[in-house]
Amino acid sequence: MVDKTLKVKDAHVKSVKKAYEKGIQIALGTDAGTPFNYHNNTAYEMELWQD
Repeated sequence: MVDKTLKVKDAHVKSVKKAYEKGIQIALGTDAGTPFNYHNNTAYEMELWQD
């Protein structure tokens, strides 16, 4: 799972930035409770998306 995430990270960031630049609203969901997605990390994830 970690290897896959590292492989797609750059493409994911690029596509989210492209959507944002085109005025598409960005929402945040959660898979909390799955591996590496702890319930208390959602706010931190929002912080990571800010430039």
